[in-house]
Amino acid sequence: MDRGARDAEPLLFVHCWGVSCAAFGAFLDRLAEHYWVIAPDLPGFGRSPASGGAVSYQAYADVLAGVVADLGIERAHVAGLSMGGGIALTFAARHPERVRMLLLMAPTGCPEVSLPRLACNRMIELAEQALSPAQLHGKGPVARDFAANLLRH
Repeated sequence: MDRGARDAEPLLFVHCWGVSCAAFGAFLDRLAEHYWVIAPDLPGFGRSPASGGAVSYQAYADVLAGVVADLGIERAHVAGLSMGGGIALTFAARHPERVRMLLLMAPTGCPEVSLPRLACNRMIELAEQALSPAQLHGKGPVARDFAANLLRH
């Protein structure tokens, strides 16, 4: 399901366990006033058939990567609620190049993903982006150390 203008910033919404994206209709309508909201039913929920493969946060994250790729979206804001938060976090860890912003609402699951490590990697990416390639001249490690020091303090 998608709502909103396709030329707006994309927002990928990941629902929680036991429901489908239909449970968030009015909420998604409000978000669609500002974003192109993409809210797929995860395999086995709502109108989506079960995948037949392994059911895991990683498998669901890869399904989301396929949805984003099929829609031609380079980077999206990603929001997840409860189990959807765990899936969104796993998606960000497995496909960081696809995530513009990550919003986790009461996330559950995915113990194999370290939120501090993910945040550190994002800070490193932002530090590297702040310095243009012309200014870096091989100083990528300096930017990494700067970001790590910033996070420590």
